[in-house]
Amino acid sequence: MKKIIRLSIFFISTIILTSCLQKTTWQGTYYQNGKPNSMEKSITFNSYDKCKTWALSVKSNADDLITCSKNCKVKYEDGTEVCEEVVRNWEAIPGTTTFKTYEE
Repeated sequence: MKKIIRLSIFFISTIILTSCLQKTTWQGTYYQNGKPNSMEKSITFNSYDKCKTWALSVKSNADDLITCSKNCKVKYEDGTEVCEEVVRNWEAIPGTTTFKTYEE
């Protein structure tokens, strides 16, 4: 019985430790004039703020769409990604580099 309890504690601890050590990543996506066929992806960032800075630097007009996506993984054979979180379709507050809809 003690062996089963020890094994259970070991497996639970391993799962908890693995999830705590997972690195958060953000990736930006830019759609020139809002067109899906003009998609450009950024490098991977380690924070939302760095992704947001990239997104603001590439947006050149009001029709451009920019997103920042958190911890995306390819989940399907066709290359479709599933992300924990996506911040999109926001406008920068005039005169600043912050977004209305997200704070980490």
